[in-house]
Amino acid sequence: MKTFFRWAAVAAIVGLSGTGFGQVVAHSPEEFLVQWGAAWNAHDVDAIMRMHAEDCVTVNRFGTLARNKAATYVQMTHLHATVFKGMSFPVPKLLLARTVAPGLIEIQASWQNPQIRPATPGAVDDMVFSMLLKDSGKDGLLAEEVDLHNVDPAMQGPPPGTAK
Repeated sequence: MKTFFRWAAVAAIVGLSGTGFGQVVAHSPEEFLVQWGAAWNAHDVDAIMRMHAEDCVTVNRFGTLARNKAATYVQMTHLHATVFKGMSFPVPKLLLARTVAPGLIEIQASWQNPQIRPATPGAVDDMVFSMLLKDSGKDGLLAEEVDLHNVDPAMQGPPPGTAK
C-alpha cells in the first residue's frame, strides 16, 4: 500500500497526462516548442518521438534524411548518445506560424545549438527550422516534417544588390 501512495505522489507531482509519462499534449505551436526544448534538454528520445507522426520526414542540421518515425528514432538516439550527449539547448523561439490547410500548421522557429567542434568553449550555432505540424486530436500536434538549418552569419540580411 505504501508503494501505491509513493507512485501516486510521484504521478501527482510529475503529472500523468498526454501520451507519455509526465508529457503534456501540445495544442499550440508555442506549447509544442516548449515541450520540444524540454525533451531535448532531458535527452529523452522517447519524449521527442512522441511528438512525431508515424510517417514523419526529418532532415537534421547535418543533412541526414530520415523518412519515418523508426528512422528518426535511430537518428535521434545516435545524436543524443554521441554528438549532443550532456549538452543543453534553449527553448526554440517561434518566428512564424500559419495554418496551411485544415489541421496543418507550418512553423518557423529560431534555435541555438551548441557548436559541435567549437573554437571557443560554449559557442553556439544559430539555427532556423521549419516544421509541419498535424493536429492529431487527443495526441495534440505532431511533427510531420522537420527541416533544420544552421544560419551563416556572413549571409544574414538582404541579398547582395538589394535595397536596404
